[in-house]
Amino acid sequence: MKKRDLIFAAAVLLVFILLFMLIRNGEDGTYITVSVDGEVIGSYALTEKEQTVAIGDNNVLTIINKEAFMSHAVCPDQICVKKGKISKYGEDIVCMPNRVIVKVEGGDDNAK
Repeated sequence: MKKRDLIFAAAVLLVFILLFMLIRNGEDGTYITVSVDGEVIGSYALTEKEQTVAIGDNNVLTIINKEAFMSHAVCPDQICVKKGKISKYGEDIVCMPNRVIVKVEGGDDNAK
């Protein structure tokens, strides 16, 4: 293969990956995963019932009406609280000072 062929193949692959991500990101998620320090500590269904999840001593996540949001955080900038509600596949909330990541996932096989 010529260098030009490899570049073309890589470009086509990149376009397909981007299209897949765009299509997938518009879908409603069915559960969220919560990670602290890169380790998943729990998965929770995005159901219509209200759930409150304490994440350590510093963060509180609320799930209601198939949406999740950080309702409380002990950190100076409050970016995770200001992020608002998430419900679509691929969306996330990140609290850097407390090393927390909340991510919307698809499928309900891992949810509690």
